Amino acid sequence: MHSMVEQSRNVILLGTYYSRNGDHLSSLEGIALPRPLLSFSAMLDNIWGSYIAVQEDEDGQIFLFRDPSATLPCYMLRCGDGLTLAGSDVRDLYALSSVHPTLCWPHIARRLRTIQYRDHQTALHEVTELLPGHVTSLSKRQEAVPLWSPWAFVETNQRIFDPVQAAERLRDIALSTVQANGKRFSHALISLSGGLDSSIVSAGLAGADIPCSAVTFLSGTASGDEQRYASAVAEFLGIPLFVRHLDDYPIDITQSDAAHIPSPTGRLFWQSADQIVREVVNETKADCHFHGGGGDNVFCYLQSVAPILDALYVNGAGAKAVSVMGDMGRLTNSDLWEVFGRTWRRRLTGRRHYRWPIDDSLLTNAAAEIGKVDFRHPWLEAPKTALPGSTAHIALLLAIQNYLEGYRHEQLMPVIAPLLSQPLVELCLRIPSWMWAENGVNRAVVRKAFEGRLPQSILSRRSKGTPDGYSMALYERHRPQIRAMLHDGALAREGLIDLVAVDGILAERMPIRGEAYARILSFCDFEAWIQAWA
Repeated sequence: MHSMVEQSRNVILLGTYYSRNGDHLSSLEGIALPRPLLSFSAMLDNIWGSYIAVQEDEDGQIFLFRDPSATLPCYMLRCGDGLTLAGSDVRDLYALSSVHPTLCWPHIARRLRTIQYRDHQTALHEVTELLPGHVTSLSKRQEAVPLWSPWAFVETNQRIFDPVQAAERLRDIALSTVQANGKRFSHALISLSGGLDSSIVSAGLAGADIPCSAVTFLSGTASGDEQRYASAVAEFLGIPLFVRHLDDYPIDITQSDAAHIPSPTGRLFWQSADQIVREVVNETKADCHFHGGGGDNVFCYLQSVAPILDALYVNGAGAKAVSVMGDMGRLTNSDLWEVFGRTWRRRLTGRRHYRWPIDDSLLTNAAAEIGKVDFRHPWLEAPKTALPGSTAHIALLLAIQNYLEGYRHEQLMPVIAPLLSQPLVELCLRIPSWMWAENGVNRAVVRKAFEGRLPQSILSRRSKGTPDGYSMALYERHRPQIRAMLHDGALAREGLIDLVAVDGILAERMPIRGEAYARILSFCDFEAWIQAWA
C-alpha cells in the first residue's frame, strides 16, 4: 500500500488524506489537525482522502475506521483465538498467519447473481471487508457500525436547488479534489477515453500544471474507437496522448487480474488495457495512474422514471414534473406517453427503495438456492421518506465499488479515482436527481460546470464508447477453450452454472446477439480467480 502515516496520541492514519475546511481543500502536509483526534467523527469533519484510521481507546480496544470513498480496501482475516489481522493486501494477511484460504461458495454464488453488489463478506470464508464509512473493533467480534451515511446528504435541508450554484460548486470541488490528489506525484498517467468523466480528471490535472500524460485504447471496432475524442481533449489541454491497440496485447483467459483480491470481478477483457497501462507508465516514468471511474455514478446517470417521481414528491403534480418527464423522455429516446405510463405504474406501487437487479441467466436452481441475497447493506436501507431518485443514486455509489480494484498494475503504483473523493460525492448527493437530466442531457450539471474548460465536442457528446466489440472478438477466438474450461471447472463441479444452456450459447454460429457472451466471459474470470485461490 502506498501511504503516508500520521500518528497522534491515540490515532494512526494509514493512506493519503487532505485537510477539510469548508470548500477549501489542500494537502495535509504542514497543516495541524486537532490532537488528539477525539473521535472518528471528528476525522470526518476535518479530513478527507483514501485512508484507514486505527484508534486505541482507554480500555485497550483497537478500532478501525475506513474512509467513505471506498478507494482504499480494508480486509480482515480471522485467525482464531480472537486474533484478527487487517490490511489492504489479503495475500499479505494470509502470509502473516497460519490460516489457509477457504472458498466461500455461498458468496461466490451470490456474486454470480449480483456481480455489482458488495457487502462485508468476501469469496474467501475467513476474510471480511470493512465497508466504507464504517468502524469496527478488532478486539471484539461485532458488527461494524456506519459513521458516515450518504442518506445524510439527501435530506431536504441539505439540497441545492439553484442550478447555477450547483454547477459552480461542482466545478470548484471537482477541480480541487482532482488537483489535491495529483500534487503529490511527479507525473500522472491518465486513462483518457474522451468521455466526459476522464476528460474532467484530465482538465483538473492539466489546469494545475501537474505533469501528466494520457493513454487511450483502441479496440478495432467502431464502438470502441474513441481516438478522435481523446485527441480533442489532449490537444485542448496540451497533454501528450499515447494511442494503443488492445488487439496487440494478448489475453490469457486462464488468468485473473483479480487474483490478489478476495473476490472475483468478472472483468476478463481488462487484461489488455492493464498491459498497456504498465507499458506506458514505463515509457513516461509516471508514478501513478488516474482514471475517471465512478463518474456516471457520482454524477447520477439515471435512465429510469425515478427523477420524475422525485420532482412529483418535492414539487407536486405541476409544471416541474411535466418538464422533467419531457427531459427523461428525450434522455431515453422514449415517447412522452410511454414515460407517463411507466411513471404512473411506478407511482401506484408506492415503492421508494431501490430494487437491486438479480441475474440468474445460465445459472442453476442450486446457485439461486445457496446464493440467496438479503441486500442488508446500510446504504440500501432507505428511510420511509426517501426519494426514488436518491435511492437509485446511492445504489450507483455502491455498484461502482466492484470496479475500484482487481487490476494487476495496482500492485505496482497508486491507482487514483478522484471523482469518488468524499467532498465531491457529498456535494453531488445534495443535487436533486432531476437536475442531472435537465433538457434531456445526462450528467447535465457537470457539463454546465465545465463549459469553457473542455472542448465543446466533449461537453455535447451523448454517446459512450464500449468494449463490447473487443469482448465479442475475444469470445469468438476462444470458444473451444472456454467450453473446456467451464466443463472442467469448479463452477460446474459445484453445480452453479447450467452447462447445457452454456453449451447452447457456445454452439451458436450466427452473429452474436444479446449479453450471453459477456456472461460466459465473466464465468471464465470466476474460474481463473478460483484456481488462483484453490
